Amino acid sequence: AGSWIVAPAAAGAMVVGAFVAAEACGGAARALLPWSFLLLGRWLRLPCASLWPACLVGAGIAMWCESMACFLALVVHLSLQWVVERTERHCHLIRCCEQGVNRRMGAAADTLMPPSVVRELRTIAAEAGEGPRPSLSHEYPLLTVLQTDLVGFTAFARCKPPDEVVCVINGLFSLFDGHVERRDVYKMETIGDAYVCVSGLPDYMSGDVCTSSMLALALDFMSDLGHYARLCGLSEHLSLRAGIHSGPCVGGVVGTAMQRYHLFGRTMHIVELLEATAPTNAVQLSETAWGLHRDAVDRGLISTQLLEDVADLRAEERDRAVGLVTSKGEAVSWDRIDDLSTFVVRFEECSVPVRPPVRFLQQRSFLEEAVDCHAVVVREGSPDSSPRFFKTLSG
Repeated sequence: AGSWIVAPAAAGAMVVGAFVAAEACGGAARALLPWSFLLLGRWLRLPCASLWPACLVGAGIAMWCESMACFLALVVHLSLQWVVERTERHCHLIRCCEQGVNRRMGAAADTLMPPSVVRELRTIAAEAGEGPRPSLSHEYPLLTVLQTDLVGFTAFARCKPPDEVVCVINGLFSLFDGHVERRDVYKMETIGDAYVCVSGLPDYMSGDVCTSSMLALALDFMSDLGHYARLCGLSEHLSLRAGIHSGPCVGGVVGTAMQRYHLFGRTMHIVELLEATAPTNAVQLSETAWGLHRDAVDRGLISTQLLEDVADLRAEERDRAVGLVTSKGEAVSWDRIDDLSTFVVRFEECSVPVRPPVRFLQQRSFLEEAVDCHAVVVREGSPDSSPRFFKTLSG
């Protein structure tokens, strides 16, 4: 804004100076005056529009001096300056667009991998250039992994249109993502109807391993599923089971296309078995994970809000004589989970109510209205009522 105030004043001063100098000088010196204030305007980087008055005066002086060559030089100089200024504006717009695209690409990459891993990959790519790039891996002495799975989802998906299935799982996992963001843990991946997240990575919660937060997160998921199923009229048999285990892991990026940051190791195998053998609407924790949770609660190492959510939770130890059985009836021996004892926290027995996320509370009235509209459409017998409802819900 300051340049647009100073520029006309400078141009006016140059015009007055040109008139005064034209009266005082004569001959060849008078013909050089237009060049002097044009070069001055260029040196001051004044906008092209502010130089028009000065150039018109310069053209008048050139005609007064009867120097057509000077007049043409002024026109050429002004035209070139206009082209340069227009080119600079276009370059500025291109740089702004490029910066916006880079910010969006960086934000998208940050949702796929931890920010520190993204920065490390960029550093490796810059140092390697066109040559082969070294593999990226990290060793973690202790992480807490949560894996959940929807019980009854396969039967639900078998009898529903594909677009309805996608909308249902998208709406539910969007609610889960809100809790993950609030608890400040890393969402590693979703595989079908399975949801995996991790606590203890350096970019989240200052790198602290918080098993209590993962337990509260699993209960948040179960609470969300109950609300979501009731409002959307889903099957009552749709429920959730979860497994939590703490142990060492190795993280790394595999491949060159569709890269994601994955964790590998015995811990991932155990948490998968804990989830597969967990009762419905319950969280099964390994002996290690439950011990870390109780230690954090007893020593007051967690926040007050989290302490209110998990302090009164009670767990029952699984009977080792009974054994572990998956939902498909497969028996799992205790040695497959390193002979660790397991503890089960049932959602129905939680005395502390689990709070739905703010995002869900904001959408509650909309979901209720959508469910009412869906019920009216079903009574009218519209054949495409269900897909229409879920398309509206996902939007």
